[in-house]
Amino acid sequence: MIALALCALLAQDPPPEAPLEAAVAELVNEYRESAGFARLRLDEEVSAIAREHSRWMASGRIPLGHDGFSLRVQATRLAIGPVSRISENTARNRGYANPAQRAFDGWLTSPTHRKNLDGDFLITGVSIARSPRGAYFFTQIFVAPRVKAATPPVPPPAPPASSLLPRR
Repeated sequence: MIALALCALLAQDPPPEAPLEAAVAELVNEYRESAGFARLRLDEEVSAIAREHSRWMASGRIPLGHDGFSLRVQATRLAIGPVSRISENTARNRGYANPAQRAFDGWLTSPTHRKNLDGDFLITGVSIARSPRGAYFFTQIFVAPRVKAATPPVPPPAPPASSLLPRR
C-alpha cells in the first residue's frame, strides 16, 4: 500500500514551489558546510514523501506538526532501504519576501530543530506547499542510512610449518 502511494507521488509533476524547496535545501547545506558537517543529498523520493505531508498541512486536513510521522518513516525506508535514523522539521509562515529563508532561520534558532540540522544525516527530502490563504508549509525529512560495518580484511594464510624450521 505504501509502495503504491509512493509511486503515485513520484509520478506527479514538480510543484510550483520547487524553486523554494531547492532554496531550503541549499540554505541547509550552506549552513552545514560552514559548521563542518557533510552536505545532505537531496533525494526526490524522500521529497515526494515530505511533499504529501506539506500538502495535507496546507489543506488544513492536519495541523502543523508531525502527525503521521511513522508512515513517512515506513515510506522512507521503502524508498531508501535500511536506515539508522530519520527525523523531521516542519514550519509555516506567511507574508515574508523570502519564505524559505524565514523557515530556515526559525529552524536554526530552535534547539530541537537545529539538532536535526546538525545531525549525522546524509540524505534529505524537502517540500513546501502553499495554502489557499497563501501560507507556506514546509517539511524537511533527514535520513541517516544504515551503513554496513566494514568487513575486516582476511589475514593471509599462515605459511606451512615446515617453512618456519631452520634450514641446515
